[in-house]
Amino acid sequence: MGSEMCIRDSEDAALILLSDLQSNGFLMGKVEAKIELVSGDTKEVEWDVSFSVSLPRDIQATKVKFRVIPGPISYYEELVIENDSSLEDDEISEFFFSEGLLFQGSKSRVFTSSSMKSGAGNLESFLSQMGFQDARVEVRFVEGEDVGAKVVSVSVVAGPRHLLGEVQVEANEGAFVPEVVVSEFYGLAYSRFLVQDIVREFRNGYYKAGYPDVVIRNAVEYLSDSKRDEVELKLRLIIEPGSDFTVSAISYDGLKHTRESLVRSKVTLKVGDPLNPILLEESRLGIARIGVFGKVDYTLTESGEGSKVLDFSIEEKTPWNLDFLTGWGSYERLRGGVVAEKINVLGLGHRFRVKGLVSMKSTFGEARYSLPQFLNTSSVVSTKVYSLEREEQSFDRRELGVDVGLSRYSTIFDVNTDFIYSFESLESLNSTLGNEESIDEDSLVGSLGLRIGRDRRDNPINPRAGYRFFGKVEWASDWFGGNTNYELGEFGYSHHGDFGHGLNWHFGITGGTIGSYIEDDAQIPTGKLFYMGGENSIRGYRRGEAALIGADDRFQGASSYLISNIEIEQMLSESFSVVLFLDSLGQESDLGGESLKSELHSLGLGLRFKTFMGPIRFEYGHNLTPRPSDSDGAFHFSIGYPF
Repeated sequence: MGSEMCIRDSEDAALILLSDLQSNGFLMGKVEAKIELVSGDTKEVEWDVSFSVSLPRDIQATKVKFRVIPGPISYYEELVIENDSSLEDDEISEFFFSEGLLFQGSKSRVFTSSSMKSGAGNLESFLSQMGFQDARVEVRFVEGEDVGAKVVSVSVVAGPRHLLGEVQVEANEGAFVPEVVVSEFYGLAYSRFLVQDIVREFRNGYYKAGYPDVVIRNAVEYLSDSKRDEVELKLRLIIEPGSDFTVSAISYDGLKHTRESLVRSKVTLKVGDPLNPILLEESRLGIARIGVFGKVDYTLTESGEGSKVLDFSIEEKTPWNLDFLTGWGSYERLRGGVVAEKINVLGLGHRFRVKGLVSMKSTFGEARYSLPQFLNTSSVVSTKVYSLEREEQSFDRRELGVDVGLSRYSTIFDVNTDFIYSFESLESLNSTLGNEESIDEDSLVGSLGLRIGRDRRDNPINPRAGYRFFGKVEWASDWFGGNTNYELGEFGYSHHGDFGHGLNWHFGITGGTIGSYIEDDAQIPTGKLFYMGGENSIRGYRRGEAALIGADDRFQGASSYLISNIEIEQMLSESFSVVLFLDSLGQESDLGGESLKSELHSLGLGLRFKTFMGPIRFEYGHNLTPRPSDSDGAFHFSIGYPF
């Protein structure tokens, strides 16, 4: 632990270790320490939960070696519940422990005195939110020694349910009182959260009128007999408005590289407006959302009777950011890259980003210039130049392109929307594809695209609940500068949930189609067709190996596909899980005069380890319906969620 230390540091470390043991249910845990002193002597000491051993303060140590002795774990063996509330017994149990994960046993039902007390307190608070203000929860031991299995009795007495029947406002005669429709709260369950909602409505009304210092106190009275099953209450609001103010001036301090006009455009308060704390905070957040400031604060100074000066204090971020990327896929193997970004270009909040990625199979480069909050809206305008070279299973892909796009979040439909114009040069070299009539080199594509999406997953890296969907349409035409014509559409949907006991389910479906209503489909670029297979597709195949196979046993891109992924995941611990999956693929193509169809299914098993980068996945997919040239299955080692 260092060359020389105070013995008090050793005691602090031992106390932390004991506290950790206690919080994990090891109530009789011990910590042993072997201490090497400066004098060369060795001292051994043992601490238990009483922490009664105290070391002399005048000794110095050169080395301390700790040994943790957990002892037996204490856990809930049973909850004996006496319940007169509307809650089910299973719902009550959840306040003390979860049912846990497979193979985790008693570790999922850890008992500590603090967890028992907090469980009772949280249950009382929950009942209070439902309107049961007099609810009482009592817990006590029925059986159990100092350690090991515990049988705990939980008694729940809900009492009468309290409802709001009336709101009475009390303010000085002639004082300003905002108009609030309080009748919409009548009949609701009375709780401190309901009171907070009502007080917030009145406070916001005062704020809008320029009363930043308003004080609202509350009291409650019974309107009916308190012994009934349901009782009505009257909420009294005692209001002291304070003085009203207007904004006399606005200043900005700390701007070194940023133009003041940009910051000023985000401030909704204007000189002469009532001093509304809500708009003041919105203005502060609006400045912060520019994304180039590390800190945004403000101060208010009285400048005369009924007015205040608003001064924003701003700290700018470092203009350059540098990030390194790494990953692994079963086809591309090791991949790595770097992202460099310049923020606040020209002092206007613009961004310039350069990204480079290299793997065993591909090289990718991208440069993007973006204008966040375009025209003072939530829209982002960007332009991108990119280059890609990738070795596919049946051809070498080479692409060079430029995009110009507008991205916007729609509050009406709750979706992210992207409008994109693209111009691309697409080449497919060294092709061994069966479709000899497809254009496989030097195609020019000019297209308009629309993408929409919504992501409501609880965690985009390791999802356990929620859903996500996306849709994409792309129209390529020689009207837009290219020499090919096609229409492309893709969609995807995934959903995640749980069965309880650490058993989760995941479902995903993705589909796409490409064709041309103007010209023959044979002129569609090879790189725009669909080549299925891989760790994020149908997992009985490596990347691209599930593609259609022509009469000459060569791979051919599909013009349409539909793939579903079904997973059952059992958590073994907080980080490890085992996954059973079924992937099904249907695809077809009638390009080049040869009509091809196939239906493929893979059943597999995998192990996952959750990390901050996403799950590390080791999976094997077995092909249930292999074609004559297909393998029995494929192993995959990858990082990231499959869908």
